Formats: sequence, structure tokens, C-alpha cells
Amino acid sequence: MSKMQDCPKFSGCSAAVCPLDHDWRLRNCEEVDRTCFYLTESVKAGGHERIKEVLNGEMLLACVALREAPDLQGACRRAVEAAVGTGSLIEKGRRLARNTGKRAI
Repeated sequence: MSKMQDCPKFSGCSAAVCPLDHDWRLRNCEEVDRTCFYLTESVKAGGHERIKEVLNGEMLLACVALREAPDLQGACRRAVEAAVGTGSLIEKGRRLARNTGKRAI
């Protein structure tokens, strides 16, 4: 079972709700809170395939389960819904890396 510390973004993450937190339903997500990077990436066109390249199977399943959870409420739900219509930050990083010769996300 993966722990939040297993996430590649854990050290710099400040998301109020983490897909790897088994007690995520107890967390309060306000408008000012950040939303999990991989959670918002997972709902974008082609997002599942993009995050599958980065996350292990269990972490990927946790992301998918949380984004589809009927009890994901409030600001977190709105952030996930808003992310659907935005571009992928992973793809943006890849384009930038190609243009600059640096490593992508």
C-alpha cells in the first residue's frame, strides 16, 4: 500500500487532499488550498496515459478513484472539474524541455 511519501511530488506538495491519504474524507479543502497535481492532470484529455508514465499502479488507481469519488466535495471538486478544460502541465514541461534541452517533469 503506497503512502503519501511515495508520491514523486510529496516533498513540495501542499495539497489539502491527497489521493494516497486514506483519510482524505476527513480533510477540509478551501478555495485557497492547492489541489493534487496528479489528480488534476488525470482528468485532462490524455491525462491517464501521461500520469501512468510517472506513477506506480497503486498511486494511479488512487488518483482515479479520488477523482471519481462521489463524496469529493467543495473546492477540491471544483478544482478537479475546472482542470478538465485546461492544458496539461506535464505536456507543457515536455515542450519546454524539448525547446531548452532540459529534463521534463
